Amino acid sequence: PSEKLKELYNTEEDFLARDYTIIHKGEILMWINEFFPVNYFTEI
Repeated sequence: PSEKLKELYNTEEDFLARDYTIIHKGEILMWINEFFPVNYFTEI
């Protein structure tokens, strides 16, 4: 991960990322790119 992501999430973990586009009536309204540390999905 980038140094900025490490700083924002205060972690050295690997990250999962996804991006998707919100489309309404054939027009792109927004593009979303999300990043999450892997441990967000493995800790109970």
